[in-house]
Amino acid sequence: MEDHIPNQACPLTPIGADVHARQPRIGVRDHSQSEDDPYEAALDKTGCNELNEALLECYYDHKDWRKCQPEVLAFKTCFEAYQRNANRNSEFTG
Repeated sequence: MEDHIPNQACPLTPIGADVHARQPRIGVRDHSQSEDDPYEAALDKTGCNELNEALLECYYDHKDWRKCQPEVLAFKTCFEAYQRNANRNSEFTG
């Protein structure tokens, strides 16, 4: 006996809607609502925010980290540079 999958409603695009407009992505952060988010504040301090966004978008598109290695490497390089600089600055202040 075959499993029966119920019909699901198909979402309709309104007439005149721009079907090529970029849709908001689930999992990609909305910076307009993130002023109080400690994760966002910490990420902003690193200067690697744009690279993080590119990484999240790649993962959202592919659902496979292996396909996002250029983005992973770029973010890792940026974050490591931030950490080296932070460590260098703490040597002089502490």
